[in-house]
Amino acid sequence: MPSPPPSPSPSKQPTPLPTAMPSAPFLDLTATSASRNYAVRNAYAFAAVDAQQGLWFWGGSQLAINETTHLLEAKEVVSSLYAYVIVLQSGEFFALGARTAIDGWLSYSSFKVVKVCASENAFAAITEEGGVIAFGSVGHGGVVSESLLPYLQSGVRGLVATAGAFCAWTSDGRVFCWGNKHTGGDVSSLSNAALRDVVQVFATRGAFAALTTSGDVITWGDCLRGGCQQGLTDVISIIAASSAFVALGGDYEVVAWGNPRYGGDLPTATKAAIGTSAAAIFHNVGAIAALLSSGKVVTWGDAGYGGNSSAVSSLLVDVVNVTSTDRAFAALDRSGRVIVWGDGQFGGQIPSTLSAVTSEGVRSVVGSKAAFAAITASGEVVTWGDALFGADTSSVSSFIGQGVEAVQGNSAGFLAVNASGAVFMWGNKAVFEEEGLISRVTALPLQFFS
Repeated sequence: MPSPPPSPSPSKQPTPLPTAMPSAPFLDLTATSASRNYAVRNAYAFAAVDAQQGLWFWGGSQLAINETTHLLEAKEVVSSLYAYVIVLQSGEFFALGARTAIDGWLSYSSFKVVKVCASENAFAAITEEGGVIAFGSVGHGGVVSESLLPYLQSGVRGLVATAGAFCAWTSDGRVFCWGNKHTGGDVSSLSNAALRDVVQVFATRGAFAALTTSGDVITWGDCLRGGCQQGLTDVISIIAASSAFVALGGDYEVVAWGNPRYGGDLPTATKAAIGTSAAAIFHNVGAIAALLSSGKVVTWGDAGYGGNSSAVSSLLVDVVNVTSTDRAFAALDRSGRVIVWGDGQFGGQIPSTLSAVTSEGVRSVVGSKAAFAAITASGEVVTWGDALFGADTSSVSSFIGQGVEAVQGNSAGFLAVNASGAVFMWGNKAVFEEEGLISRVTALPLQFFS
């Protein structure tokens, strides 16, 4: 198995709506596709499904994954750091990648699944019958505790993971967890009475938070990841960052807990600036950004990660989306202007040579671990940040001048596709053994999976 990279960037999975939400004078934190919960993303490869449900992989040679173009009727692709699980339209699934990350999956190959979830080095899934299966690294939750098996044969409603543990909740509101106890895999310290009437569980990288029907929040796991909050009530939705949780209370105000340095401490002035107008929550490894319904952005957390946006606050007034690297943020406003802040080596500063092309008309921005890539109105890709993680485009310069339709980032770099279906990749050469034009796809568009 390849050597583990540093902690991955936040993931790109939309947050599901846990319960019916009361009306309020702002966008719903969980209903908007912008807000993201922490989740693992693959550090070595890219995966996509084309318009004919064909499955494609790029950059996976270190994971023993070869480019795949068969028409497999793929529905969903879920990644851990080192592997993928592919779910077909039929509910059947198969796993590819590093052996330890998928160890034991063949024992369940006859099962059909409705949901798959990944820790850093293991997978768990809800079957069609409502039961749970798990495989991969034992230390990351790849084996369900034998004592829990009788309770996880049916009625499982949801599944979520930290870096090393899984939690499932059932239709009768009970919660069952397994995996690394230091990342929330042990709930023995909680009474059965406490974990009742749970409607959804959320996960940072090292802790879980359960939301009950009455709005109470119960937490467990690593205290510095949000696992030791007590007495929180009247909550209607939660967003999980890497090291902190952000919740929307019944008074429509935002509260936060977890690592105080990395977003778990919401300053009084910042809370007042957010008021009751939070529309979406974004985060990176050490800071959190709230997009307000007015289009303004308010930040907190470690200043070195983008927790202090005062230098650009006058520009953050008509924002429609925010993305991040591990230590910086990039906001896109309604005119297509890009505004960045945070660590300059991680993309928090745009070079003066790019200021003109990023000042208007930019269509989208994505991040790797330490660089940003933006598509301009003409389809040109421009990059900035750390050269090692994708800011250096010399290997693809002849391909990214115009006509690019989409760009996807992972921890190591970027993959892009143009209007003719040409696919090209660049970034960390220690991870990507191949750069430049690597294949062509005919059935566009592509749906990427992190």
